[in-house]
Amino acid sequence: MEIYNYVITGLVTKDLIIVDSFTKECFGGSVTYGSIQIKELGAEPFLVSYIGEKDYLDYVSLLDQYKIKYFLAKYEGNTLTFKNIYKNNIRTQNVYNYKFLPKISLEFPFGGKCLHLGPILNELDFSKIAEIRRKFNFIAIDLQGMYRKAFKNKINKQNWAKFKDFSKYFDIIKSSIEELYNVVNIERFLYEIMELKCIFILTLGEKGSLLMIKDELYFIPSFKPNRVVDPTGAGDVYLATFLYFNCLLNYEATESALYASCASSFVVEEFGYYGIVGENDILNRFREQNLSTKMIDFNKAKELINDYLIQKGSI
Repeated sequence: MEIYNYVITGLVTKDLIIVDSFTKECFGGSVTYGSIQIKELGAEPFLVSYIGEKDYLDYVSLLDQYKIKYFLAKYEGNTLTFKNIYKNNIRTQNVYNYKFLPKISLEFPFGGKCLHLGPILNELDFSKIAEIRRKFNFIAIDLQGMYRKAFKNKINKQNWAKFKDFSKYFDIIKSSIEELYNVVNIERFLYEIMELKCIFILTLGEKGSLLMIKDELYFIPSFKPNRVVDPTGAGDVYLATFLYFNCLLNYEATESALYASCASSFVVEEFGYYGIVGENDILNRFREQNLSTKMIDFNKAKELINDYLIQKGSI
């Protein structure tokens, strides 16, 4: 059986990013941001994905440019496309070409150290999750794509009914608060996660993130970027960087989360994946800003979440 240090899977997207009067089109999805970030850090990612047949050669060219190894299959028609419109730090999403998307089976003929699951629109088939669990030391998932559904070109939220059934197979779970809000009871969800004894990351945008390690909670501050151009992909970069330091290099989870927060402060400085940087840039900003984690209690975590949602106008 072939072995890889880091495997990432999920659908490739085409992203139309609109920030104020600026528009940029580029490839996206967790697989794009995650694999490029891992490569820039000096490791060797292996990407498993699907893309619309019309964009296959262009995406292969991108992967070849970064010297990323891949298994990439084509499906008929156009690539799943997101229009991300940012205004006053609020994102509105439209989605296109989503009606005939393939499911990605986790029945991989290979294994390795870390499997990064990056679903975009409920495209992962978890029927073989027990088998793949035995092939990887760590499995991490970003929940965003499992809590989404598309209707009339809009992204709506939905509960992932099977989460409890599959959650025992995950070592690291990540979500943004926006993906969970109004879908689950946040307080009850956090208690359920705590019972799993896994690592859980909840990102709060520019306000930082929360890191749960079994029954311990930590606040992870956000690092200040030089400018904010495009927030797309910041969460993908965060998780990929965390996995690099925690799973591949065996750093402590708190330290890995700080590096992840620092890495995500770079990608927002440019459109798409063009802001992704390597380890030297991350370490330099890490030392310059000299931020640290802080252990907090459950009430403080709820307070931080509520403050963020109020600021965003969600509650």
